[in-house]
Amino acid sequence: MSVTDTQRAAYRRELERIARVNAELTAEGFRAVAESFDDVRRTLVDTIARLPNGPTRAEYERALRDLDTAMIRWAEAMGRTIGDLHEGGYAAGAASVTEPLRAAGVDAVVRVIDPDTVSMLGRFRADLIDDITSTMRHRISTEIAAVASGAATPGDIAARIAGDLRGRPSTFASVEARARAIVVTELGRVNGLGAQAAMTANVEVIPELRKRWLSSHVFDYRPAHAEAEDRYAPGGSVGPIPVDEAYSINGFPAMYPHDPSLPASEAVNCHCVSIAVIPEIEAAVAGVS
Repeated sequence: MSVTDTQRAAYRRELERIARVNAELTAEGFRAVAESFDDVRRTLVDTIARLPNGPTRAEYERALRDLDTAMIRWAEAMGRTIGDLHEGGYAAGAASVTEPLRAAGVDAVVRVIDPDTVSMLGRFRADLIDDITSTMRHRISTEIAAVASGAATPGDIAARIAGDLRGRPSTFASVEARARAIVVTELGRVNGLGAQAAMTANVEVIPELRKRWLSSHVFDYRPAHAEAEDRYAPGGSVGPIPVDEAYSINGFPAMYPHDPSLPASEAVNCHCVSIAVIPEIEAAVAGVS
């Protein structure tokens, strides 16, 4: 097929627009995580600050019940956040294939998320939330137990949870960082899943369709991922590969960034993407990240 320079430029603009959509989704996820943590933190600080030194068993158990209520509310908020990311990220991943191709004059097929994928993402979301919620509940239960045993005062524990005890980090610091990593990782995973599904649907009507790996080049990017970008670039040692083939990322096979088969060392906090190309528009994506 013949593709004009104008269409190549339009293809690139669409890729860049989808990248901005993904950045906005990540920022929205971070804001939602921060808001939910602020809410549960305030509740827990108030609950513990009300405890007397050496609380009675009834006071201790009431604090634990309040903790459970706060955890349920937080889990619901995180469920909504990850659910929104799954929906928006999958759609953006599929659009990252179809919309640039259409801008280049290629008649791409729109890929709609199927019920099985929705079900799978829902189950995975529940597992993520259960895991991080249980971690946070254990940590706060330990703090409350320290008050009950007399090992710490309610004021000390409340301050530690609030994050202002003699410069010590908040009790939530590592859990909150983990929640932010989930935002990045989950968005990338469903984005890659959506892109791969759209490529699979379109290769039936666009036989020359190929895919290539793009590294994010953010400040903490993995060198192996940048090497993959060079390897799968047009003119690289491998070049763009067939849609149904796996990339090799630091020795691990992956159909797309954040493929569940990748170890955490190659998936968590990764910002890479997989994009669709055809020979006539390969030059349009040089330098895109």
